[in-house]
Amino acid sequence: MRDFKPLIGNVSKFYEETLPAERFALFAECANASVATADTSSIPTFFTIFRHGEFELISSFELHLKQILHAEQEYEFFKPLAAGEKIRFQTRLADVLEKKGKDSFLHFLVFETDFLLSESGAKLARARSTMVYREKETAA
Repeated sequence: MRDFKPLIGNVSKFYEETLPAERFALFAECANASVATADTSSIPTFFTIFRHGEFELISSFELHLKQILHAEQEYEFFKPLAAGEKIRFQTRLADVLEKKGKDSFLHFLVFETDFLLSESGAKLARARSTMVYREKETAA
């Protein structure tokens, strides 16, 4: 069985992006929010488009996406974000939980991504994502 616990605390590189107005408008429309008055507080799942750090870490752990099940996603919001603002974000492996199944081991990898305004460093949000990696038990 792979031991992921020593990887807790591993971080992705920092990513920086400008919040794309077109994608923001599309999310606002899908959430039935007014594009003119919308910010990320009215479109709670918007930060999902910024998952680069999770994929970077999954790759660095030598896991393949076909082995991963996305189990849970949650957000904490600290400050609204409007279209056109530049953000920085970084992901870390925050926790690992393990469970023995009938013929496999289940590893629950909990990633946290902190989102900051690039210019001021103000904390905007934190995304918490749980991924399940299923590892087949091998005969000894």
